[in-house]
Amino acid sequence: KKDYVLETVGTMLGLNGADAIISEEERGSVVIVAHLSDWDMEWVHSVSDRLRSDYSDLVERGHFHVLHAPQELYPKLEVCPPFCSYQDEPTRVKWRSKQNIDYAFLMYYAVPLAPYYLQIEDDLGFANNWVRKIDSYINEKYPPTFRSKENAPWRLIDFSQLGFIGK
Repeated sequence: KKDYVLETVGTMLGLNGADAIISEEERGSVVIVAHLSDWDMEWVHSVSDRLRSDYSDLVERGHFHVLHAPQELYPKLEVCPPFCSYQDEPTRVKWRSKQNIDYAFLMYYAVPLAPYYLQIEDDLGFANNWVRKIDSYINEKYPPTFRSKENAPWRLIDFSQLGFIGK
């Protein structure tokens, strides 16, 4: 199993020899929250330490957060049977259920950090100047009242056809 987290964060930020180009101004306008949702604590500590080390300047400025929700906070995930949706195997239902709770923890944590929220997975590529392109898209397609703080909570804009990626 390949671990994409470290590579994806570097690519997203245009650092560490990444192909994506992102300006310092764009980098400073985003807050990244990496949710390390695996319950293998050795992996969580290893990746967390590496992220904090590699991106210490962003962590210090509040532009990079690493989150891990302990297993004790999750509800019972073995709901199959009787609730085996889509005729999936119980392990798949448990995995999807956990993923939904992971997203909830991530969104709950991220709410006070930024006016926009972009959900991505850990194995994506990024277009050059992706922050500017998303910001331009929002400014072109939506009126200022849509983007105002008074118009909270977040709205959903779909940048991808894949599940919850790029929403």
